[in-house]
Amino acid sequence: MSERPRIYCSLPTDQGVFIANRMDYCGTPESAYGVSHQLFTKGSYDPSEVELAIRMLRLKRQYNGNGVIALDCGANIGVHTIAWANELYPFGYVLAVEAQERIFYCLAGAISLNNCHNARAIFCAIGETNGQLEVDVPDYLVPGSFGSMSLIKGLSADVGKAANHTHRETIPMRSIDSFNLPRLDFLKLDVEGMEISAIRGALASIENQHPIMLIEHLKSDKRQLQELVEGLGYKVFEGGSNLLAVHSEDPALKHIT
Repeated sequence: MSERPRIYCSLPTDQGVFIANRMDYCGTPESAYGVSHQLFTKGSYDPSEVELAIRMLRLKRQYNGNGVIALDCGANIGVHTIAWANELYPFGYVLAVEAQERIFYCLAGAISLNNCHNARAIFCAIGETNGQLEVDVPDYLVPGSFGSMSLIKGLSADVGKAANHTHRETIPMRSIDSFNLPRLDFLKLDVEGMEISAIRGALASIENQHPIMLIEHLKSDKRQLQELVEGLGYKVFEGGSNLLAVHSEDPALKHIT
C-alpha cells in the first residue's frame, strides 16, 4: 500500500473540536494566516468576531423569541457555526454553507463531533441565482490560506491559494431566497468577493425578515456594498474587515454603538 499525506487531524480548541488541515496557512512563520493555522497556534479563531455574532444572536432572540435561524455563508471548517449552534441550542437553528468540497467535509465533521444537532451543512456557492459555478480547486497538500481563495477567477490572485490549482470543477450555486427559510435572524456573508451577488439573491429574505448582517468587504467594492445595504433600510457600522448592518426598524439597533 502506497503512503499518502496525512494533512487532516481532529483538533481540540477553545471553540470546539474541528477537523483542520495543517497546510492551511499562508505567509512567513512570523506572520502566517489561515483559519486552521490560527486554531493550531492560538487555540481560537477571531474570538472578537465570533463574540460579536453571538451578541447579535442574543439580541434577535430577545426581541424575536425562540426559533432563531442563523445563516453562515462561507462557513469554512465551522468556527462560527459551532459557536452559534452551542449558543442557540435548543432555541434556534444554524444553516452553514461552504463552497469548497474538501472544506465542506471538515465542516460537516465538526457539526457531528460537537454534537450540534441544531446545525446543518450545505455544499454550494451562494450567488444571485440558482445554477452552477465553475471554480478552481486548490492543491490542499500545499500550504495556503484556503479560506482566502475567491471562487471568482482572477479576483485577488495574490491572496490565498489562487496560484496553485489542481483542476477546475463545477459546483452547485444557490441564492439565499431559494432556501425559503421561515425566518432569518442573522446572516453572515464571508464569500470572498461574491457578497454583492449574495445580497442580490437574498432581497426577498432581507426585505421580509430584516436579519442582522455581518458582511466581509475585503474583496468586494466596499462603497457599493454599503450603498446597497443602506438602500434596503439598514444602518451600517464598520468593524475591521466586516460591515455590521442592522435594519433601521430593528429594536436591536439601540444596543449597537
